[in-house]
Amino acid sequence: METDIAQDFRTHSISQADILETYHRAVSLQLSAR
Repeated sequence: METDIAQDFRTHSISQADILETYHRAVSLQLSAR
């Protein structure tokens, strides 16, 4: 199961850095909205 997910991950162009960047952007948006 885990290998399938990992393989899926590699096939998609989304990298871990992109995910982190999106996450940080969402967090800072929430912080600035307060």
